[in-house]
Amino acid sequence: MELTYDNIKKVMKSKGYKFFEGNLNINRIGIRTTQKATNNFDDYFVLLWEEDGKQNIFIDKNFTTDPGLYYLQKELLNPSGCAILAPGQYLGLHIIGLHRGQYEAFVQNKACTIYRDRNLDNVLDCNPASIAIGVYGINQHHGYDSLRVNKNSAGCQVHRYKKDLAFVLKIAKKSAKIYGRSFTYTLLEEKDF
Repeated sequence: MELTYDNIKKVMKSKGYKFFEGNLNINRIGIRTTQKATNNFDDYFVLLWEEDGKQNIFIDKNFTTDPGLYYLQKELLNPSGCAILAPGQYLGLHIIGLHRGQYEAFVQNKACTIYRDRNLDNVLDCNPASIAIGVYGINQHHGYDSLRVNKNSAGCQVHRYKKDLAFVLKIAKKSAKIYGRSFTYTLLEEKDF
């Protein structure tokens, strides 16, 4: 999988998604790998933006787009099953706010599409029959520098390290001064590349 500015832009356009261009007009992109087992920070987060005439890319290889084992096996927060964000582009999905009232993060602001997994195993089940659309608290936050995902995600998009979320928030705040307070999030899959 080639994660370069141009290649990611090409994939986004091939899927018919908006690719934001112009000074500090950011693209926040998660990439779900082919790993079906959960509880690892084995996905990618990519931030693409232009600043002062230069194209920039930030790649976080310690990210998860999947729920942790705890919420898949032990505590279903919804009787229909644990939330798994469906791939797609979600315009204006997040604003900067407090994750569970605790610290600054990207907080869900608009509806998104999720799968519901309720068979209590450690494999992600993305059954189209389980799809739901709504506001479920699918935030983008950090995982307290934890080794495993565990309780750090019940469907959220999670950076393993606090420093990585802090960097993305720093760029997003600069962007917000120009483009407003809502931010689009796109979830791609490894097979898109």
